[in-house]
Amino acid sequence: MNATFSASNSCAWPPATPKPLRITNLPIPGVLNSAMPQLLAWGMNSYGPLMLVFGFIAILKSYAYQAQAWFIAYFTTTTSVESTDEMYDMLMAWVSSHGLNEAARSRLARVGVTWANQKNDSSGLVKKPISLSPWKGSFHFRFKSHLLYYQTETVVTAFSRKETVSITCIGRSGDALNELLDQCRLEYLQKNEGNITIFENHGNFWKRRATKEIRPLSTVMLPEHRKEALVNDVREFVDPATREWYRQKKFAYRRGYLFHGPPGTGKSSLSSAIAGEFGMDIYIVNIPGVDDQTLTQLFNELPDRCVVLLEDIDAVGIKRSASEWEQKERKQSLSLSGLLNELDGVASREGRLLIMTTNYKNLLDDALIREGRVDLNVEFGLADSVTAANLFNFMYEPIDGAKPLTKVQAHVLARCATEFAALIPEFEFSGAQITSYLLQYRGSPASALDNASKWVTRILRERADKYKKAASGASLGPEPVVCPEVPAESDLLPSRWQANPPSTLLQLSDASLGAAPSSTGSTNCHSAVGGTTSFRYTLPTTPESQVGKYEQDDSRTDISEGSCDGLVIKSQGRSSAIGISNPTSAPRSSKQRFLRWKR
Repeated sequence: MNATFSASNSCAWPPATPKPLRITNLPIPGVLNSAMPQLLAWGMNSYGPLMLVFGFIAILKSYAYQAQAWFIAYFTTTTSVESTDEMYDMLMAWVSSHGLNEAARSRLARVGVTWANQKNDSSGLVKKPISLSPWKGSFHFRFKSHLLYYQTETVVTAFSRKETVSITCIGRSGDALNELLDQCRLEYLQKNEGNITIFENHGNFWKRRATKEIRPLSTVMLPEHRKEALVNDVREFVDPATREWYRQKKFAYRRGYLFHGPPGTGKSSLSSAIAGEFGMDIYIVNIPGVDDQTLTQLFNELPDRCVVLLEDIDAVGIKRSASEWEQKERKQSLSLSGLLNELDGVASREGRLLIMTTNYKNLLDDALIREGRVDLNVEFGLADSVTAANLFNFMYEPIDGAKPLTKVQAHVLARCATEFAALIPEFEFSGAQITSYLLQYRGSPASALDNASKWVTRILRERADKYKKAASGASLGPEPVVCPEVPAESDLLPSRWQANPPSTLLQLSDASLGAAPSSTGSTNCHSAVGGTTSFRYTLPTTPESQVGKYEQDDSRTDISEGSCDGLVIKSQGRSSAIGISNPTSAPRSSKQRFLRWKR
């Protein structure tokens, strides 16, 4: 039986192979596939007009670039700001606070606080906030009625990387740019009102390191007469009338101060408080990382009103008497002459306050601290009873906005402060040590008072154990600390020793001391925290009577207690003594011979 199939139901066999998809069909399927044969079918005469159009466009493009360059050169004004200048921080703060960083198509994301996200997190509780700032590229923005063009450019060399921001406006006048920069400066200063800005050198330029709230002078525990003398001296110096007087008298308008004393006594804190009191910023010089040329560049870029801080100047190791070999061995390349020239040389900068801090004044070269370079010496000592009481009162006084104390509460606090000060031995602890202890009981003055005796006993015991270890010859660490000299002509220690802890211990080396030292001599000594230095000593002609005299004058100290093989410094309360043991002397060979001084 024959089957009949209609055309609509018929199936082609074998099935047709689908045409491959060409790459020209991807943008618009089918269009280019049909257009390409027609284009290829054109002759050369058909391509001529098209090539002429493209050539004309290329010529116009070159002229357009020239016209653009000509327009920018003659009808626009541009101001550039380098990232190494403080104006860059002002501009970036303004851009961030006005939300222009969102307009940039190229942005740099960093973890940190800027003015923009600081508004949203005034309490600082957001962990690792993200800040955005314009990066490579450009964008337009409006300032008042002006259309401005923002562009960043980064120049990378083999040794540095520098970013430059340029702002361009249409017109031959730069008034719009001046208004913008002035507004950036005003907002920056308003934002920093009540704060000081701390700068630190990065190579040969200054970089903003931090912005901190102004520290009141009342929070720095220093004897009032010293603090008042310093503040009055600075106030008189920054007075415009004083500047005019210096100008007419042709004197160099600059001032230098030396803060010296043991660590933790408030030298850096007072520097910050002085800067805040007179509305100055602080510029910290990292001396070990600069040479003479770099220091000159840094001082040339200082503003007129600022505080230049040279911390721990004794640690630099710059000595006029250093040998040529020692100078080559030193890592730093700053010379003493280079430093002195910047402090008061012919071309040195004027209008700045120089503050140098040191823990060991006697280690400084005399040329560095002579009159004219250092106009005022401020000595910082360890805490006495007044300082301890003031610290206690300051720690537990109500903060701003809190409920004030009643008369009864204020009386109780004052009494507790007096009792606390009586428990702290004078000239044994620095203000930083006492503050650190009180912070452990920030909310409980009673607990701080109850545990003060235990804390003092523990610290003194640890210190005594440390000294015993030093006396036994054990190494206490790699950091050398050089002891001051004792004048051979007197048994009274210099005043600078009175600011150091009375419990400082020095042991004379046995090899140089011997069993029976002479009445005078010199040798090396080891400090309690490591290191050696030269030391001069003088023995009394009648050591036995000297010992008896000391015991009679100060019955609180039993100098026959303990023993040592060299020279030691002992103290008790306000009295201290230097002693040298003499095992071969009779009949009181077990005792130490002491040279005494009183505070």
